Parts: sequence; structure tokens; C-alpha cells
Amino acid sequence: MVWVVPRSSKIYFAGLARNCEDAIAPNLEALIRIADFRENCQCFIFLLENDSHDRTGEILCDFRDKFADRVKFWQLPGLALAKPERIDRLAWCRNSLLEQIRQAVIDPAASLYVPIDLDDQIIASLDPAIFWRAVDRIEAAGINGLFPISRPYYYDLLALRAPGWVDADHQELVADSRPRLGWYRSLQQFVFARQLPVSSFAVDTLIPVESAFGGIGIYRFGAIGSSRYQINWLGHCFECEHVSFNRGLNDLYIDTGFVVLAPAGHIAYQLMGDWQRLGFRIVCALKDLLRGLATNRRR
Repeated sequence: MVWVVPRSSKIYFAGLARNCEDAIAPNLEALIRIADFRENCQCFIFLLENDSHDRTGEILCDFRDKFADRVKFWQLPGLALAKPERIDRLAWCRNSLLEQIRQAVIDPAASLYVPIDLDDQIIASLDPAIFWRAVDRIEAAGINGLFPISRPYYYDLLALRAPGWVDADHQELVADSRPRLGWYRSLQQFVFARQLPVSSFAVDTLIPVESAFGGIGIYRFGAIGSSRYQINWLGHCFECEHVSFNRGLNDLYIDTGFVVLAPAGHIAYQLMGDWQRLGFRIVCALKDLLRGLATNRRR
């Protein structure tokens, strides 16, 4: 059945922030531009910050005061001590905001849940018209979740599970294969080769996925049910919290027309020149050599 959002539909953005004063203001300004772009849909912004050592909390307080009619904001000092593991902390914070949104939602069938990242300028890079086009696509196609593609390369492999592209956690695959392949070849096979350029995707296409994120996701609220962000230890690392959240859902897609800017830090190798890549390979080889010498000494 095709799901259609009524004109009185509501969108609930949920964003986490910590030590990101340089990125937070442009992202917040972009959220307001997105919210103001379409008048017949109410947008609410739920934000949570913990343990920042810069002006992130102050900027968020000012933002809440300025847009008090649509912004809810919580600060949780001390959370980093209580939950020192990053994935555990992220999952807990996302669940906290989601529970606040669940309490606020009156009509799940007429609401959308939109988790966002605020520590890079992903939201600032998003054209409001493109965001609302993605919302319209969810409504028209009756799908449950939609995620962006990133330019110039796809970056969010941690959250991605797409058969034939990324089938498992790449950190686990790199750790398992490094003794056999070496550091560089492991990274090349399971990371760099999977960070596909945006030009490799067909224009305006839906790609079915089991999980994705990419800095922003748009979910039909009525479809997420009791889904929660969880932490799962895989052997070498914790599984990305978005994978656990998406596991119980279906009809999830990446929309190649829904484009955001990839954070440069996540695609650093792709942005290197030839000499930089050569230097990187040399560093990888030296680290493998030192690792091998340390292993031999222990024997």
C-alpha cells in the first residue's frame, strides 16, 4: 500500500553534538533553512550534547533560545565518564532522543524520524530542495527509510550493509585479514575499494540496503516500531549503532539523488595525490614490519 503523508505531517530531527563548535552553527542554520522551506509541514529539532570542552553547548543553548517553539535541547555533563566507549555512548544518546520523540509523536503514520550528525558539515551541505525531494520520494514510494549518497566518494561504510558492496563490518574484516594481507592491502580491499565515487552510481536511483546512514536518515515513524540502537561486540570492535537499529526494518534504500558532502577525514586516502599515497603505503609497510618483529620477539 502506498503511504501518503497528510499535509499536517511532522518531521522530528534528532542530532547529537560534542566538541564540534566549528561545524555546529552552519549545520543548525541549514536545519532552519530546511524547516522553513516547506510551510505545510512542521519540523521539530531534538538535540543532545555532552561533555564538550569548546563552545558547542553554548551555541546550542543560544539556538534553543532563539527557536524555542521548535527546538528541544538536553545537556548531559559527565556522560563520557559513565559511558567511555564511544559506540555505547552514541547508542544511548540516540535512544534517549528517540524516546523523547516517541513521547512527542501523536500520529506515527503522519510523522518522520530524521537522525542527523552534527560533528561535520553534512547537513550544511544539504540543499533544502533535495531534502524535501527525498521526503516526497518516501511518501510516493511507500518505503520505510531513505539515506543519502555522498560526494565525491561514499564514506559511511560502518553503517552500510548492502549485499555485494559491504556485507560486514570493515573494521573487523581489516583486523582479521591484516596478518595475512598486510595493513595496506587489507585497507585497500575492505575500505578504499568500497568508497565508491558518486559518479559510479546511476542518477536518481534507489539502491536497496539492509542498513545505511551517511550523516542523515529519513524514516517513516510508523515503520520503526520499537527499534532501538544497540551495541554488539564483534570480536575486534563494536558494531555501528545504525546497523543494529536498521536490522529489524525493511524497505530501506540509498537515494542517489539525495546528495550530501562526505567529510574529508573519512575519505582522506581518496583525496591524496600519487606521492601521498606512496608515502601512505610505505608507512603501512613499516608498521607491518614492526608488528612482525614484535610478534617474533614474543615467540
